[in-house]
Amino acid sequence: MDDSTNDDALTAEPLLELDDQLHLQEWANKDSCALLAFIAPYVAMRLNPASEAYASIGFHEEFGIESFLEKCQHANVKKLHLLVNSPGGGVVSSYKVATALRSHFDHIRVFVPHMAASGGTLIALTGNEIVMGMMSHLTPLDPQVHYKGNYPFGSSRLMTIFENLPGFVAIRLTHRRIRL
Repeated sequence: MDDSTNDDALTAEPLLELDDQLHLQEWANKDSCALLAFIAPYVAMRLNPASEAYASIGFHEEFGIESFLEKCQHANVKKLHLLVNSPGGGVVSSYKVATALRSHFDHIRVFVPHMAASGGTLIALTGNEIVMGMMSHLTPLDPQVHYKGNYPFGSSRLMTIFENLPGFVAIRLTHRRIRL
């Protein structure tokens, strides 16, 4: 058996061909803007035979955004083209990313090619404009409660639980529900 390594197996494939990268760079230069993409795969990654992990917006993205914003500030870039294709993520991280982007850039154009769900919607809503196609969609923000390693309760389930608690009536009286 040959112990030498296969260089092709160790080389990462670029997301875009060189011509596409050059085209995007020309577009950014022409518009004097930065380009940023939040792209998550649609399928889970199998961690072991019993568990999977889904891509989501979390604290790792916060660090990436902080680094990105430092570079943009150094280059004095005040316009952003943001691509969001994400099933969402943590509402706190999504909010922090959204407010950081909004506070740094004067103009943000958001592109949603297919899906900006939950936390992805929150980030997409930071834009001055949102460009969507016929099959694109945004979703409601649906914060999830993390309990014992799972996310068993969404906001609609929590409302049902809270409605049965003593004292909820006082809260309900100050809250108007809009019926369409």
